[in-house]
Amino acid sequence: GTALLIWRMGEWLYGRHAGLLAGVIFATSVGVFRHARVAATDFLLVFSLTLCLFGFTRSLLFSRGGRTDYLLFYFGAALAVLSKGLVGLVFPLVLVGLFLWCGRVDIKLSQMNLKWGLLLFFSLTIPWHLLAAWNNSGFLWFYFADNQFLRFLSSRAFMEDDVPVKTVSFLLITLIWFFPWSLFLPVALRQGFPRFRPDLPLNERLRLLVGVWAVGIMLFFSLSSSKLEHYSLPALPALSLMVGGRWAEALRPSGSTTGLRWGLGMGAVACSLVGLSLMLLMDAVTP
Repeated sequence: GTALLIWRMGEWLYGRHAGLLAGVIFATSVGVFRHARVAATDFLLVFSLTLCLFGFTRSLLFSRGGRTDYLLFYFGAALAVLSKGLVGLVFPLVLVGLFLWCGRVDIKLSQMNLKWGLLLFFSLTIPWHLLAAWNNSGFLWFYFADNQFLRFLSSRAFMEDDVPVKTVSFLLITLIWFFPWSLFLPVALRQGFPRFRPDLPLNERLRLLVGVWAVGIMLFFSLSSSKLEHYSLPALPALSLMVGGRWAEALRPSGSTTGLRWGLGMGAVACSLVGLSLMLLMDAVTP
């Protein structure tokens, strides 16, 4: 489902071939192959957040002022909250807010179908929380305070056996989860940060949402001292869109593959050095 949403978003923002490439890139990255098979809610969050931003992009590009506009945005946000808690609400609000501000896109709250959207959002999220609180004493404090706010600050009262990673390790592991396509990130990042021009078409200006999506999630978790290795998964769809856009650009008749060749060459050298280092330092690495 996430790959299909990425495919469609890529078509809107970068062109027909970019959409297909981005979907394939996402589906064939190491982190997706690994974590889509884990019985956890993390990939439900990945899908839900992608659906949320898909709905925002679709409505911004094709809005006709109807009652159904932006409802996919609220629906995706509600599913994200049910998947992983408050980050499911924080991410859509912060990412869309940063995009509107940085991209200088003028949109009013009244245009975002706020009344029907909030009705949909709360009708999906409130019942489960009320039932969980009714049936479990102390649930609200544990769920909201301990499991979310205090987790972010690494001050939980309830300790788990999860081992948090440092920020540098977190960033390096993200490159592993996005392998082999992370080799092309250095030459693809500009696909998420277009140069601003007043006459820039809306679909090209929306590429900034892709950049904000990737950087915002990585920065958010980098600030936390209790981040786990898989917390970067919600950024993979955005990274896939950027790399897909770069590949599609290079494959056009007038496109250049120089950057991709450099990325592949530097990546091959880096992978060789990492592999050699692991073999030499094998005894010092934990099982």
